[in-house]
Amino acid sequence: MNIGGISQYTNILTEMNALNSDITETTNFEAKLKQAMNSSEQAELKEACEEMESYMLSMIYKQMRNSITINEADSFLPKGDYEKMFEDFMVDNQVENMIDAGGVGLANYMYKQLSTQTLPAKYYSTVV
Repeated sequence: MNIGGISQYTNILTEMNALNSDITETTNFEAKLKQAMNSSEQAELKEACEEMESYMLSMIYKQMRNSITINEADSFLPKGDYEKMFEDFMVDNQVENMIDAGGVGLANYMYKQLSTQTLPAKYYSTVV
């Protein structure tokens, strides 16, 4: 009796959950950005831009990690689902630390661009 298909099924479910999580994050960001643009508040707009930079850097680092991982079928000890989840949390935490330290500058550029379109002219001089 071959029960190898069960692990395939759990891997598919894990990947589907990760995709649903990404879609939820994107939807939450879009709603937050629209709210910030409508309310014309600097702090909300800045926070939405930082959240976008965080999401983008997180995706970049996760893809970089995926591109260098070894073939798990050939590995002596293949990674489990919890180890993959921990690695994702670790990347997200590292990205948050990067954003707190100033990030790569994407949030500032987005903030400058969006603030000229949404904020009243009195705020332009305070855009960093």
